[in-house]
Amino acid sequence: MHQQTAATAVAFDVYPHVVVDRMTRDFDIRAGDLVVDVGCQLALGLSSAGALVLALDTFALPAKAVASLARAVDAPIHFAQGRSADLPGIIVRELGPTIHPRIVAFGSAFRFMEQRLALDACDRCGAEGVALVFGTAAPSPWRSSVADVIVEAARVRVTQRTGVKNEALPTILAGSAFSHVTTWTTEVRLERSADEVATLAAFYAMRAG
Repeated sequence: MHQQTAATAVAFDVYPHVVVDRMTRDFDIRAGDLVVDVGCQLALGLSSAGALVLALDTFALPAKAVASLARAVDAPIHFAQGRSADLPGIIVRELGPTIHPRIVAFGSAFRFMEQRLALDACDRCGAEGVALVFGTAAPSPWRSSVADVIVEAARVRVTQRTGVKNEALPTILAGSAFSHVTTWTTEVRLERSADEVATLAAFYAMRAG
């Protein structure tokens, strides 16, 4: 069970450190600053940069998975299950009423949530900035492998979700408290072991019901 949980943590720690390094530099994140990671995909990298991280997900498995590795390296990460729209109350519940995030970072799940409610929650909890971190729509071989495993092993039909396109994001941000937008892109190589692909397949099968 521990081995499976650790594999899940590695699988969810999807963004290379070059991305975390750029975020740390652009937002001037310093040791002890609070960073909220919605989706549990940046927590390990951000904590290694010295930030205090609150990892948030609507599903319990990603947070538990990252927690497994965080305990092993004594990383300063707190975990909570909940929605980004409820972020102000979650921060008070988990960390107290006096701490406010330097930034709130979203992974690809931002495309599929109520973006305006999420951004309003970031403003209400006193966040100084928001980071949107996700890949392009380029085909992903390992993601296709995950889908194949779900179909063959879990007997679950894989459906394609339709999220907000990159082109629509500036308009959404323009109507929020985070209207000053800068963008940065880089090409990175993402590799997955067979164990990580299998673990992700199990998670997505569970999420699909």
